[in-house]
Amino acid sequence: MMRVLIVMFSSFLIVGGTSRVSTTCTAEACLTLHLEKEHFEKASKNCIDNGGKLVTMRNDDELQSVKSAVLAAAAEGEKERVFSSKLWIGLSLQKRRCTDSTEELHGFRWTSEPEDSQYSYWKKKPLRTCTEKRCVSISLADDLRWTDGSCRDRAFYMCKFLSKGMCRPIVLEEQSEIKYNLPFLSEPLTLDERLVMIPHGTWAEVQCVGSEMPIISFCSNQDGPFDWTNSERFCAPEKRSCELKNGGCEQLCSVTAGGGVRCECREGYHLMDDKVSCAAKDNCENLPCEFKCLPTATGYSCACAEGFRLSGDNISCVDINECSEEICGDHWCQNTPGSYRCDCHPGFKLVAGKCEDVDECTELK
Repeated sequence: MMRVLIVMFSSFLIVGGTSRVSTTCTAEACLTLHLEKEHFEKASKNCIDNGGKLVTMRNDDELQSVKSAVLAAAAEGEKERVFSSKLWIGLSLQKRRCTDSTEELHGFRWTSEPEDSQYSYWKKKPLRTCTEKRCVSISLADDLRWTDGSCRDRAFYMCKFLSKGMCRPIVLEEQSEIKYNLPFLSEPLTLDERLVMIPHGTWAEVQCVGSEMPIISFCSNQDGPFDWTNSERFCAPEKRSCELKNGGCEQLCSVTAGGGVRCECREGYHLMDDKVSCAAKDNCENLPCEFKCLPTATGYSCACAEGFRLSGDNISCVDINECSEEICGDHWCQNTPGSYRCDCHPGFKLVAGKCEDVDECTELK
């Protein structure tokens, strides 16, 4: 079961005086929304040159991550530009490859591995072609549904950068300044308390009050959890308190007998190895669901794959007989495990699992 923890920070950076970049991070990756219109190939190259790929939407979790990133950019004063503009994603149909209406992706492929997926979010069926390269864009105005178009069009674009791990932000006294140099951005970011996670490979410039030279610290793997190097040299560590940015704790902060800080979690969560982050307890661990377990606030529930339903014990799955619902109309229907197949009458052909009338006049052209 895939779980995406969306731990957001969003900040705009002006690069080269014109290009605006909004950066958003989840627990595993960072997304950069580039508000500078480029052709599809140039947008893809820009992502690759910085160590990333054009963003993908292979499942609903990735869709929600992209939607959160776009909405965060819209909230940063770019609502009109972001809402109405097209945004390239990493999905295209190569030249001399035909569209295929029997596939979820209609013959299109993702520009990063894995290239295929069984998830789709089309606004409408893409143009039928075997000779033209087509590229896919999304728009907040269309609820981020996929639309194919010419790859020579210009659009905003979003890159995705995978991360080995994340560090919590550095907590210092208010007068100190910290600049974060993310590995995929050319200029440093100075971020406020909305910053929740920093990606691995970031190096920070910690400027303490009264000090001429900044302390340089890297977000790296510190024998297990990801943390900052040289943290013992940070200014005024003794002033870390629950009153200052919640002591760096994600949820609950308490004062120890010695006057220090201890992070704790709310009910239903447990403390992570970094001793500041909290994660939801897995109510599905070692439970008997046949296919998929979904954690809930009070326990868990079982779910089945598409084409199956829960049996009376609410644990095992049984096949749904779609043929009993006359899903093929007056054509022949054959039930299969988790699916069905329509066998069409003469004069009809199978298109995306349905029998459609053949226009013989068009077929002869």
